[in-house]
Amino acid sequence: MSEQVVTRAITLWPEWAFAITHLSKRVENRTWDPPAGVVGTRIAIHAGAHVGGRKATRATIEGGEAMQETAEAAGWEIGWGRQDSLCVDFRRQGTKGQRTQKLATSAVVATAIVHSVRDADTSVLAGAEHDWDVGPRCWVLRRVRWLIYPVPMKGAQGLWHLGSSAVEKVNEARSILMPDYLDGLPSLPDRKSPT
Repeated sequence: MSEQVVTRAITLWPEWAFAITHLSKRVENRTWDPPAGVVGTRIAIHAGAHVGGRKATRATIEGGEAMQETAEAAGWEIGWGRQDSLCVDFRRQGTKGQRTQKLATSAVVATAIVHSVRDADTSVLAGAEHDWDVGPRCWVLRRVRWLIYPVPMKGAQGLWHLGSSAVEKVNEARSILMPDYLDGLPSLPDRKSPT
Protein backbone atom coordinates (compact mmCIF):
# COMPACT_ATOMS: atom_id res chain seq x y z
CA MET A 1 0.00 0.00 0.00
CA SER A 2 1.50 3.35 -1.00
CA GLU A 3 1.46 6.37 1.31
CA GLN A 4 -0.80 9.33 0.61
CA VAL A 5 0.68 12.40 -1.02
CA VAL A 6 1.13 15.11 1.61
CA THR A 7 -0.28 18.45 0.43
CA ARG A 8 -1.13 20.26 3.69
CA ALA A 9 0.90 21.32 6.70
CA ILE A 10 0.46 22.71 10.17
CA THR A 11 3.06 24.91 11.84
CA LEU A 12 3.90 24.31 15.49
CA TRP A 13 6.40 25.96 17.77
CA PRO A 14 9.64 23.99 17.21
CA GLU A 15 9.64 22.41 20.67
CA TRP A 16 6.21 20.84 20.08
CA ALA A 17 7.15 19.66 16.57
CA PHE A 18 10.18 18.02 18.25
CA ALA A 19 7.90 16.34 20.82
CA ILE A 20 5.78 14.85 18.01
CA THR A 21 8.82 13.77 16.01
CA HIS A 22 11.09 12.40 18.75
CA LEU A 23 8.99 11.93 21.90
CA SER A 24 5.58 10.36 22.52
CA LYS A 25 3.41 13.40 21.71
CA ARG A 26 0.67 11.98 19.49
CA VAL A 27 -1.89 14.72 20.11
CA GLU A 28 -1.83 18.20 18.63
CA ASN A 29 -3.88 20.58 20.77
CA ARG A 30 -6.00 23.13 18.92
CA THR A 31 -9.03 25.30 19.58
CA TRP A 32 -10.56 24.23 16.26
CA ASP A 33 -11.31 21.07 14.33
CA PRO A 34 -9.51 20.33 11.07
CA PRO A 35 -11.43 21.10 7.88
CA ALA A 36 -13.70 18.40 6.45
CA GLY A 37 -11.78 15.61 4.80
CA VAL A 38 -8.54 16.02 6.78
CA VAL A 39 -9.19 13.24 9.31
CA GLY A 40 -7.65 10.09 7.85
CA THR A 41 -5.12 11.99 5.72
CA ARG A 42 -1.40 12.59 6.17
CA ILE A 43 -0.24 16.15 6.89
CA ALA A 44 3.19 17.73 7.24
CA ILE A 45 4.41 18.82 10.69
CA HIS A 46 6.24 22.13 10.28
CA ALA A 47 8.52 23.53 12.99
CA GLY A 48 8.08 27.29 13.21
CA ALA A 49 10.87 29.85 13.32
CA HIS A 50 11.10 30.48 17.08
CA VAL A 51 10.98 28.38 20.24
CA GLY A 52 8.19 29.78 22.39
CA GLY A 53 6.57 31.37 19.34
CA ARG A 54 8.57 34.60 19.17
CA LYS A 55 12.15 35.77 18.71
CA ALA A 56 13.32 36.46 22.25
CA THR A 57 15.56 34.74 24.78
CA ARG A 58 12.74 34.72 27.34
CA ALA A 59 10.38 33.02 24.85
CA THR A 60 13.02 30.34 24.17
CA ILE A 61 13.42 29.69 27.88
CA GLU A 62 9.65 29.59 28.50
CA GLY A 63 9.01 27.35 25.48
CA GLY A 64 11.75 24.96 26.50
CA GLU A 65 10.56 24.82 30.10
CA ALA A 66 6.94 24.17 29.07
CA MET A 67 7.94 21.31 26.76
CA GLN A 68 10.34 19.91 29.35
CA GLU A 69 7.67 19.92 32.08
CA THR A 70 5.10 18.21 29.86
CA ALA A 71 7.64 15.69 28.52
CA GLU A 72 8.81 14.76 32.02
CA ALA A 73 5.20 14.15 33.07
CA ALA A 74 4.94 11.83 30.05
CA GLY A 75 8.00 9.79 31.08
CA TRP A 76 10.91 11.58 29.39
CA GLU A 77 14.07 13.24 30.69
CA ILE A 78 14.88 16.37 28.70
CA GLY A 79 17.90 18.67 28.74
CA TRP A 80 18.47 21.84 26.72
CA GLY A 81 21.86 22.98 25.48
CA ARG A 82 23.15 25.59 23.08
CA GLN A 83 26.06 24.86 20.80
CA ASP A 84 25.88 26.26 17.28
CA SER A 85 22.11 25.87 17.59
CA LEU A 86 19.61 24.73 20.17
CA CYS A 87 20.01 21.03 20.92
CA VAL A 88 17.82 18.76 23.01
CA ASP A 89 19.14 15.80 25.01
CA PHE A 90 16.44 13.24 25.66
CA ARG A 91 15.88 9.76 27.01
CA ARG A 92 13.15 7.77 28.64
CA GLN A 93 13.02 8.08 32.41
CA GLY A 94 14.83 5.16 34.03
CA THR A 95 16.97 4.34 30.98
CA LYS A 96 20.68 4.85 30.45
CA GLY A 97 20.80 5.72 26.76
CA GLN A 98 20.60 9.38 25.79
CA ARG A 99 20.18 11.06 22.42
CA THR A 100 20.98 14.57 21.34
CA GLN A 101 19.03 16.12 18.50
CA LYS A 102 19.30 19.56 16.95
CA LEU A 103 16.01 21.42 17.23
CA ALA A 104 14.91 22.17 13.66
CA THR A 105 13.24 25.48 12.89
CA SER A 106 11.49 26.87 9.80
CA ALA A 107 11.23 23.40 8.27
CA VAL A 108 8.94 20.42 7.77
CA VAL A 109 10.29 17.83 10.22
CA ALA A 110 7.72 15.04 9.99
CA THR A 111 4.43 13.86 8.54
CA ALA A 112 1.56 12.23 10.40
CA ILE A 113 -1.92 10.90 9.78
CA VAL A 114 -4.68 12.83 11.53
CA HIS A 115 -6.39 9.76 12.95
CA SER A 116 -9.26 11.43 14.81
CA VAL A 117 -10.30 14.52 16.74
CA ARG A 118 -11.44 14.40 20.37
CA ASP A 119 -12.21 16.66 23.32
CA ALA A 120 -9.35 16.86 25.80
CA ASP A 121 -11.54 15.69 28.66
CA THR A 122 -12.77 12.52 26.98
CA SER A 123 -11.77 9.17 28.44
CA VAL A 124 -11.06 7.92 24.89
CA LEU A 125 -7.55 9.36 25.13
CA ALA A 126 -5.30 6.97 26.98
CA GLY A 127 -1.66 6.25 27.62
CA ALA A 128 0.76 8.49 25.76
CA GLU A 129 -2.09 10.47 24.19
CA HIS A 130 -3.44 11.46 27.59
CA ASP A 131 0.01 12.64 28.73
CA TRP A 132 0.00 15.41 26.11
CA ASP A 133 -3.68 16.40 25.79
CA VAL A 134 -4.63 19.88 26.93
CA GLY A 135 -7.13 20.66 24.19
CA PRO A 136 -9.68 21.91 24.00
CA ARG A 137 -9.63 19.89 20.75
CA CYS A 138 -7.09 17.09 20.34
CA TRP A 139 -5.99 16.03 16.89
CA VAL A 140 -4.90 12.43 17.47
CA LEU A 141 -1.88 11.59 15.30
CA ARG A 142 -0.74 8.20 14.02
CA ARG A 143 2.06 6.83 11.85
CA VAL A 144 4.41 9.75 12.43
CA ARG A 145 7.26 9.73 9.93
CA TRP A 146 10.40 11.65 10.97
CA LEU A 147 12.08 13.33 8.01
CA ILE A 148 15.76 12.53 8.46
CA TYR A 149 16.67 15.79 6.71
CA PRO A 150 14.13 18.54 7.49
CA VAL A 151 12.75 20.38 4.46
CA PRO A 152 13.37 24.12 5.00
CA MET A 153 10.48 26.48 4.28
CA LYS A 154 8.39 29.24 5.81
CA GLY A 155 5.27 28.21 7.67
CA ALA A 156 1.84 29.75 8.01
CA GLN A 157 -1.01 29.87 10.49
CA GLY A 158 -3.80 27.31 10.41
CA LEU A 159 -3.72 24.26 8.19
CA TRP A 160 -2.01 25.44 5.01
CA HIS A 161 -1.28 24.07 1.55
CA LEU A 162 2.26 23.25 0.55
CA GLY A 163 3.41 24.73 -2.76
CA SER A 164 4.09 22.29 -5.61
CA SER A 165 7.87 22.33 -5.05
CA ALA A 166 7.39 21.72 -1.31
CA VAL A 167 4.94 18.87 -1.98
CA GLU A 168 7.60 17.16 -4.07
CA LYS A 169 10.39 17.69 -1.53
CA VAL A 170 8.34 16.55 1.48
CA ASN A 171 6.97 13.47 -0.26
CA GLU A 172 10.40 12.41 -1.56
CA ALA A 173 12.23 12.97 1.75
CA ARG A 174 13.75 9.93 3.45
CA SER A 175 11.91 9.18 6.67
CA ILE A 176 11.67 6.79 9.60
CA LEU A 177 8.34 5.55 10.92
CA MET A 178 8.16 6.37 14.63
CA PRO A 179 6.16 4.37 17.24
CA ASP A 180 2.54 5.28 17.95
CA TYR A 181 2.97 4.74 21.73
CA LEU A 182 -0.45 3.15 22.12
CA ASP A 183 0.77 0.90 24.94
CA GLY A 184 3.21 3.14 26.78
CA LEU A 185 6.82 3.79 25.80
CA PRO A 186 8.44 1.05 23.67
CA SER A 187 12.13 1.07 22.79
CA LEU A 188 13.36 3.79 20.46
CA PRO A 189 13.47 2.89 16.76
CA ASP A 190 16.82 2.26 15.11
CA ARG A 191 17.98 5.60 13.65
CA LYS A 192 20.08 3.82 11.02
CA SER A 193 17.19 2.18 9.20
CA PRO A 194 15.50 4.87 7.04
CA THR A 195 12.81 3.78 4.64
